[in-house]
Amino acid sequence: MEFSPKAGKELLICWIVDAFLRTIVHYGYWLKEVEYQYGMGVTLEIEKEVGETSFAIQLNRLAKLLNIELQNGMPAVLYRIDEKQLVELLDTLSLNWLANDGVWFQAVIPVFRRNAWDVLLIPPARLVLCVAIFSSLEPGCEKHDGGVATRPLLRELGHHLLVKVC
Repeated sequence: MEFSPKAGKELLICWIVDAFLRTIVHYGYWLKEVEYQYGMGVTLEIEKEVGETSFAIQLNRLAKLLNIELQNGMPAVLYRIDEKQLVELLDTLSLNWLANDGVWFQAVIPVFRRNAWDVLLIPPARLVLCVAIFSSLEPGCEKHDGGVATRPLLRELGHHLLVKVC
């Protein structure tokens, strides 16, 4: 795709943000389709490899282009931030996750207004599905530091979500 000066910088920035969103959506469609074809167990096994490989490819490509230093496969700036700020970052990401769920839920409710019982079924069914999926993904998120297992990311994220909700 070639950039046309007539399009303007603002439009180009919108395309860049849209490309990020479409990459996330496309990843989700792959998960959904593989789960449909082969079941959740196979999907989660494949996702372990795909997630790590895809993230590394994308991060390395962006880091090279934007001259971002990497450390242990992550943006080095994260290692220079103190723990308090990292917790604040995790809190913000947790709130974004909740906001995303809320936006989706509010968008789906009008679709199900034709049958009020469907609306009542969404939250428990969704919660069970999310817990099942994230519980299955959690072991792949565990990192080791000097041979000592640290708290898995999703458990930590869940903790921050509960703190914000309760």
